[in-house]
Amino acid sequence: MKVSKENKVVPNLTRYRLVFVLFIAIVTFFCYNYSLHNQFTNWDDNEYVDDNPYIKNLTSENVKMILFHNITHNYYHPITMLSLATNYHFSKMDPFGYYLTNIVFHIFNTCLMFFMILMLLEAMQKKGYGEMKSKEWLATLGALCFGLHPMHVESVSWLAERKDVLYCFFYFLGLMAYVKYTKEDKIKWMVYAVILYICSLASKPLAVVFPLSLFAIDILLKRPIGRKIFMEKSPFFLISLVGGIWAWHAQKTGGAIASLHAYSLFHRLLFVSHNFMTYFIKAFVPLNLCSLYPYPVIDANGALPVMYYLSPFIVLAIVGGGLYLSYRSGENYFRVVIFGFSFFLVNLAIILQFIPVGYAIMADRYTYIAYFGIFFMLIYFVQQLWQRVPVSHIPVQAGMGLFLCILSSSSYNRTKVWHNTETMWADVIKQYPDRDELAYNSLGSYYFGKGDFDAAFGYYQTAISMNTQDAKVYSNIGNIYAMRRQLGEAFKAYKQALKIDSNDVVTYLDIGVTYSSVGKYDSAETDYNRAYSLDPTSEKVLRARAFNYLSAGKYSMAIPDYKKLVVINPNIPFYWQQLAVTEGSIGDTVNAFINFKHCLGMEPENASCMFNLSILYRQTMQYTKALEFALKAQQYGYKLPDSYISDLQQSVNTLAK
Repeated sequence: MKVSKENKVVPNLTRYRLVFVLFIAIVTFFCYNYSLHNQFTNWDDNEYVDDNPYIKNLTSENVKMILFHNITHNYYHPITMLSLATNYHFSKMDPFGYYLTNIVFHIFNTCLMFFMILMLLEAMQKKGYGEMKSKEWLATLGALCFGLHPMHVESVSWLAERKDVLYCFFYFLGLMAYVKYTKEDKIKWMVYAVILYICSLASKPLAVVFPLSLFAIDILLKRPIGRKIFMEKSPFFLISLVGGIWAWHAQKTGGAIASLHAYSLFHRLLFVSHNFMTYFIKAFVPLNLCSLYPYPVIDANGALPVMYYLSPFIVLAIVGGGLYLSYRSGENYFRVVIFGFSFFLVNLAIILQFIPVGYAIMADRYTYIAYFGIFFMLIYFVQQLWQRVPVSHIPVQAGMGLFLCILSSSSYNRTKVWHNTETMWADVIKQYPDRDELAYNSLGSYYFGKGDFDAAFGYYQTAISMNTQDAKVYSNIGNIYAMRRQLGEAFKAYKQALKIDSNDVVTYLDIGVTYSSVGKYDSAETDYNRAYSLDPTSEKVLRARAFNYLSAGKYSMAIPDYKKLVVINPNIPFYWQQLAVTEGSIGDTVNAFINFKHCLGMEPENASCMFNLSILYRQTMQYTKALEFALKAQQYGYKLPDSYISDLQQSVNTLAK
């Protein structure tokens, strides 16, 4: 039996390409592996994991909240939140699993770049671009430019940007399905593209520009302009309309959209050109990267730094020069340049800051998908240079090799900046001293959590000296005054926080904690209730209010809060223990015994729970059991009240007689 030559070639070609994919995956992993040692930061990570009750217990109600509500008050991205819920199920609060997932998806995306470039090059070959030699090498080059670029570290090494790696994954699968549709004209590929687009949009709303990326592909693949090309995009635009409106509403509600009155129309136009220029330049010269780039300082005359005024001319030179030179060189070059710049611009358009969004004027993570357009232009012109100028082979190899080495080294070092809260915010302050109040406030909170109140106080004071309008800065410095028992200064700071934001849940919670710490439980209850009315799902609010009720002896009022807490986060033994304590205090011994034993089932060496269970057995005159658990508590290090054991022993002996 003979085996055709064609059947031999296809498996060999597949194995050949898999070698490239394996190489890409290994190199990318080693470039990002330090991120496996990263900790969570206090920049949004808490909202996504630690303070998010919905991902910690996937009940039907919590799944509904994830699927149909904006549970982070940031974006609506249910697929992202489900992925984090899966991480929490297996890893709880261990960061390793979360960052491993980010890296794995980044590797998937890098490999997708390889196959996407191959598909486009093969399609271009059939559309009259000429023979594309060494396609696998070109695709590897393009994929590594994507995978190793330091501008993409933020998307991988920052937990809260899980949404980036996920939306890119579905985005490029959708583009690949569309390219298949253009080749085969089969409706199933268009259906796949629509489904994948929805998944991308459900991972991050920035995917809303997906239909415009399809038009860029149409230009590259020389598809004829006509009614069909617009009609086939109608489902995508309908989805984009709905998704765009929802994303705008979510951002506006979350306070991420800045007032349009903060900057003039002329300023905003300069922001757009400056950001376009900066993103383009950093694709080739990724220097002075930062986790947060603050808005420029406007001087007394309302003027921006001079580079903002030069940026429109630089952008015109970059884009206009590229289009002019490529047009003079022929249609194929012209289409590649139009595709590259269009894809780049389309995927940056929403976040070029014509409408100011967030604390930063730009962000490295916004280039995660957009740079594909730049890298595709790069590899195409490398290929043309390689084919047409044989003498360029050694310089091209050396140049691209050096470029990739620089990218990988820069990325590896950049992952260390994202190691934890301290390293990340310290880097921002180093690059932009006295420019960003968020950095000072966040670093202050980090040191506060570490117990270094003097360092925290200094950072908060710096933020206040910058005329911050962040209520949390005043609330945090109020907490330090409270810790120092300077209650007058503490409440003055809290008052200023509420003046800035009268609906700040954290401030009411902090005021409640301060009152509770000095035994003013009724005053604390008022502020806890206010915090609860603003956010009835907050685990922190429920925990603090329940403990306040317990401290005030209002056991029956504490029980509903503890019952909510064990539903929100059933994996915390302390909640079950406290629920049992309150139930035992009102005489509900049946449920108290059940919940104490549930707590010990989760944490068998919990000495505090053993002692409380001993007390309950003593109250119900089960002295033998009470003595048994008292001795166990003592064995595990619990300091028992004087004479407690002897009193129980006497009760046991009396009962025996």
